Amino acid sequence: MQRQGREATFRQRLMDDQKAQIRSFSAFVAHELLNPLARMGRSAEMVLREAKLPPKTLRRITDIRASAFESGKLVEVFLNNAALQSGQAQVRPVSMDVSAWMAQVQTEFTLNYPQAVLQICWPEDAPPVVLDPLLAKLSLENILINALKYAGPQCPIHIQVVVQPASVLFRVEDEGPGLKPEQYLLLGQSALLRHPTQDQPGFGLGLSLVATIAQAHGGSLQAQPRQPQGVCWLLELGQARSTTTQRVDGI
Repeated sequence: MQRQGREATFRQRLMDDQKAQIRSFSAFVAHELLNPLARMGRSAEMVLREAKLPPKTLRRITDIRASAFESGKLVEVFLNNAALQSGQAQVRPVSMDVSAWMAQVQTEFTLNYPQAVLQICWPEDAPPVVLDPLLAKLSLENILINALKYAGPQCPIHIQVVVQPASVLFRVEDEGPGLKPEQYLLLGQSALLRHPTQDQPGFGLGLSLVATIAQAHGGSLQAQPRQPQGVCWLLELGQARSTTTQRVDGI
């Protein structure tokens, strides 16, 4: 009996070591991908600016630039998710001005996603909130990417910020096809979120990161059907209780 117990412990330790090695290798590969993807995107951008191209070539270079940008974002999602779940990355809340922060978030979104039609509403006179500004922005960005992917750039995306006594609620609504009832149960998991026969299959990695960030803030990520169509995403980030000396007015 003792021998079986030792063997079981050894096998479990071996499996844990192998999983750790796989995670470490995956993170290394993902990190190494960032530089070539960034170079590919910059090169495509330079070609578009410097060369006068025929329409067909222009479309292809534009697609290369967009694919490099999207792939880079996917790698960043993987790295951030792995770092948060492993404890290597921590939430760093600071006191920040919601109005100034949201204005800068909107500017960055508009620059990175010029095709998006954004309708953002936030309280101009809200009191300071205590959040991690970078992780909060990353959460909103991944919800936005998901909405753009499935709803399309022609559909407006509505973002409303509600400051509550102990948390900040981000309400994001898209006008896409919505989710199937069973797909709401997979929200935030590293599992297939959309059916593979749909035009835009995905594995929910971005939303998994949003859920991880929400949990790290003591909050949650939820979704509900939007009428007449679309999804209403509810991201709640709990404000840190500890007193912080640092303060930021933007990102």
